[in-house]
Amino acid sequence: MTDLDYMRLSIEEMRKSIQESRNDDKISPKVGAVLVRNDGSYVAAHRGELREGDHAEYTLLERKCTAENVTGAVVFTTLEPCCERHMPKVSCSQRLIEARVRKVYIGIEDPDPTVSGKGKQRLMEAGIEVAMYPPELQKEIEEANKDFLQGAYKRRLMKKEETDEPVTGLAAVVPNVTIADLRSTDLNRFLRIIKVKDLQSEEGISALKQLQIIGEKEGNLAPTGFGLLLFGKNPQFTFQNAAIRAIYKSGTQERDMQTFGGALIEQSKKLYEWYQDKIPSHIDRNSPVRQKIYDYSIEVISELVKNAIIHRDYTISGAPIYFEINDENIIIKSPGYPVEPIKLPQIQTFNAPSLSRNPLVMFVFEKLNLAEQRGLGFGTIRQLPRNQRPIVTFEDPYIVFTLPLTKNTRNNTIAPNDISRFLEEHPTFTRAQFATYFALSDKSAVRLINKMISEGIINASGEKRGVKYAKI
Repeated sequence: MTDLDYMRLSIEEMRKSIQESRNDDKISPKVGAVLVRNDGSYVAAHRGELREGDHAEYTLLERKCTAENVTGAVVFTTLEPCCERHMPKVSCSQRLIEARVRKVYIGIEDPDPTVSGKGKQRLMEAGIEVAMYPPELQKEIEEANKDFLQGAYKRRLMKKEETDEPVTGLAAVVPNVTIADLRSTDLNRFLRIIKVKDLQSEEGISALKQLQIIGEKEGNLAPTGFGLLLFGKNPQFTFQNAAIRAIYKSGTQERDMQTFGGALIEQSKKLYEWYQDKIPSHIDRNSPVRQKIYDYSIEVISELVKNAIIHRDYTISGAPIYFEINDENIIIKSPGYPVEPIKLPQIQTFNAPSLSRNPLVMFVFEKLNLAEQRGLGFGTIRQLPRNQRPIVTFEDPYIVFTLPLTKNTRNNTIAPNDISRFLEEHPTFTRAQFATYFALSDKSAVRLINKMISEGIINASGEKRGVKYAKI
């Protein structure tokens, strides 16, 4: 069995979870977990399986693997392990640490304020490798847990901070600015979307405080760093490099160069208005109404720009986002290495899980319908032909996306690692899927598929149009 098989098995277990009876209206999550021993054998468990209310990891480690040495095992769990339990109970993250497992695959983060990334962080600090499920499986888990997630997000939104520790970083109040430095129209629109009253109301102020968009300093309301970036009138007065530098080149000459500042929610709109007339295009005359066809998908460009704004590392000084159009490529540079536990190869294959360095920015963009929160953009990119997909590299301190323009996408040479990547992403596939992925004619696709069959790489099942292929 592969890692993907164990993930699917944990989801099957998750669906068996039993909702415990409660005195309040809190919905408990559906959770499934699988432990894979060093000899390849495994054991599975789900929430409430042996006793009402028992967490899946507890059932797995303390009830099904009692007194067993599972050092070096790998655990697959559909929800981030908890990190706070009332004595004498022990949190699931602590149990995994004490069990000395080697690696934990996590389906989705738990947005409940008692967890919310802390369980994952605790595992990594203990030296346990952590990875996330791919986006398509995360979507299944979220759908099965939509009632729990809705309640958890609400608890996170409405929870008051009960700590005396100083708030630091972008969540801290910005010196020398006031609430008047925010765009009240944008803030009130956001508040209406999350169904609370306007900025002048006690409810609106409370919500913005809890989201850490505003805070208090010396008894006065003031924007936090995130608040100023998202809704500020002139955030670049404080964060000079929270901007997009756009360059249009033709040949060896720079034809146009612009810097787009303002609030983050406005930057992608301004850039879109700039680049849509500069990306090479042609007129499609094959339809009754002539249409403008861009040499690269405008939707994919827009998605990558929004990802750069949402996920960039704003703590890196002197590093704006760069956007360049030249005769060969479109290049987007976003500051910051992928946030742990996401690895660069997951970005390079556009199979990264849903996880943001800046969850508040992601939350605001999603609520304003400026971005998809669940990795749907990368799913769209994975459907592009192989020679039209962005090439992803890391040039410290930037993740670089290079988008080849049409005239630069005609090389159909397929390397062995391209075939391996396709087979990893498509455990079963049809001839049409193979041809689309590699931008091949039907004839060329059949020839390559038959070659892989003769070399024992794949096999075929079904007849005629129902034929499907799978890696051996």
